[in-house]
Amino acid sequence: MLYVLSGKDAYSKNKFIEGLSQKAKTNVVKLEPGIDPRGFTGGTLFGGAGVYTLLPGEWLKQEETLHALASSENDFVYFEPSGNKAKVVWPGNAVQKKFDPLKVAELPVWIDAYAKEKGKAVDLAARNYIVESLFGKPAGFGEVETDLYLLSSELDKLFLVSDKVTLETAKQLVSQSYDPGVFQLLEMLSQKNRVQFFKLFEAYFTNLSPTDLQGRLISFCALLAEQMRGFLLVHSGMPESEILEVSGWKSGRLFIVKKQAVGFSPQVVVQTLKKLEAFDEELKTGHPAPLPILTLIVSQLF
Repeated sequence: MLYVLSGKDAYSKNKFIEGLSQKAKTNVVKLEPGIDPRGFTGGTLFGGAGVYTLLPGEWLKQEETLHALASSENDFVYFEPSGNKAKVVWPGNAVQKKFDPLKVAELPVWIDAYAKEKGKAVDLAARNYIVESLFGKPAGFGEVETDLYLLSSELDKLFLVSDKVTLETAKQLVSQSYDPGVFQLLEMLSQKNRVQFFKLFEAYFTNLSPTDLQGRLISFCALLAEQMRGFLLVHSGMPESEILEVSGWKSGRLFIVKKQAVGFSPQVVVQTLKKLEAFDEELKTGHPAPLPILTLIVSQLF
């Protein structure tokens, strides 16, 4: 079977692969570039199915190979790059799955399910507090892109202390990753106010523990990327009615975004999004990218 996974929720994509691995009772094998995946479409050495992850390569252009992978008794998983423009004609029996990040309002329910899976419990008040501390309140404007790796890490930390997490426990231990000050930063950026921006930027990212710094980096990058995607949308040439339909914005929000986007060319926006995506990947590997790299990325916007 060939699975094509897209979307920005890396946590859920990896959990999906873990499920395949557990079902097949085997480890996941990463096929390096240059290896022909057709050599792995038969049974494994010890019988039973295998699970393999695929990297981009010539096989994407080979119709025969695509059909062989999709029809195999083994599982092949391909992570489709975000913003991928390559036109791949996937076989009809290939399974395409998209994993989009959950909305902030959906997280309390997710926390409840995560806790039950581990034989734990989290009070509703504690769930709401955890979500607000990490990602802010649910909002239609400028909502933070959620990160289940960050959330699950905080929950696992709480479960070490208590099997039933209360609001009091959460207040004592949950990192304060979300800060409204991030919106002030984005506002100064959109106004091209370099002096005020870097004054706030320095204050926002100093005197923090490694955990809190990690949380703030993730939150800021997610919001900045969301702002850049909004700029790209208004630069697309689409009629306003279509932009409103696609984005879910109100007309007032569109007016503000159009005004802010004037100072940022489509080329600069695209380049910034690519840099932020690479920086975000570094953050989520557990090896935090140094703050100077983020400073360089934003300095190129002025």
